[in-house]
Amino acid sequence: MPHLILTLSNSLKSEDWDVFFDETHRLLSDYTDINSCKSRIAEFSFMSLGINQKDRVLIHLELAILPRPPELVQEIGQRAYEILEKFTAPLLKKHQLVGKPTLEVRLLQNYWH
Repeated sequence: MPHLILTLSNSLKSEDWDVFFDETHRLLSDYTDINSCKSRIAEFSFMSLGINQKDRVLIHLELAILPRPPELVQEIGQRAYEILEKFTAPLLKKHQLVGKPTLEVRLLQNYWH
C-alpha cells in the first residue's frame, strides 16, 4: 500500500512516466504488497527555485510506506532514488533543463484502508 507522489515542474514532459512507476513498483514489490500501491504525478506550471533560476526544474518523489526498520527504509530510499535519477537524467538533457531529483521516504504512522 505504498504511496508514490512525484512532484514536477510541468516543463519536464515525458510520455514514459508509467515506465518509471512500473520499475519503482517492481522495486517496492521486494518489500511489500504492491497491489494496493497508489502512484500519482503532481505537475505545477509555476515554481520558484532559488533566485533567477528560470531553467531549473523541480523533481521530487515522496514515498510513503508503513514503518520498517531504519536500515530497510534507507535501502528502499536509495534504490528508489537510483531509479528516479536514472529516469530523469535523460529528460533533463533532452529539454536542456537543470535539476537534481530529490526523494523523501515518509513513514505512515496512522493509516487506515
